[in-house]
Amino acid sequence: MAALSPRTYTMLTQAGWYPGRQIDTRTYEHTLQAKGYPVHPVVVEFLREFGGLSVSVEIEDQSYLYKLFHFNAELAAKASLSSIINDYYNIRVGAHLCVIGEARNDHLTLLMDSTGHVYGGIDDTLAYFGESGGTAVEELCSGVGELVPEGPITYEDWLNQD
Repeated sequence: MAALSPRTYTMLTQAGWYPGRQIDTRTYEHTLQAKGYPVHPVVVEFLREFGGLSVSVEIEDQSYLYKLFHFNAELAAKASLSSIINDYYNIRVGAHLCVIGEARNDHLTLLMDSTGHVYGGIDDTLAYFGESGGTAVEELCSGVGELVPEGPITYEDWLNQD
């Protein structure tokens, strides 16, 4: 993993992370598979290090406001709509995505593809958080994310399929 900024390092350690952290991911893997998500090796590797962490990000200039994100894949998978992920987001990014957590106070489902790229989706909005789990953690801690343009099928067309 790439070096973390001091701010991200502090936020993660306050959430219980430490360098070399390795947790048992079998519960996450079982739940993800039961929900029909492909459990890529890179997802398992990411969850071993970050699984179960919950991070609160203070929004600059609004100290009373916080954005939360977590990497509890079991909770996120149970709350997610697998149909929109498997039938819409996968088409938009051209890859099979697996749930890894939630962001923006549980409104945004965090997803990872087989190469480690991380996305976040809610309804017709899909954001890109980076080419790796480490990059995504940094982006989430800084409140950044890049919108992914609609792909070969629009959200409206997807909703109106027979």
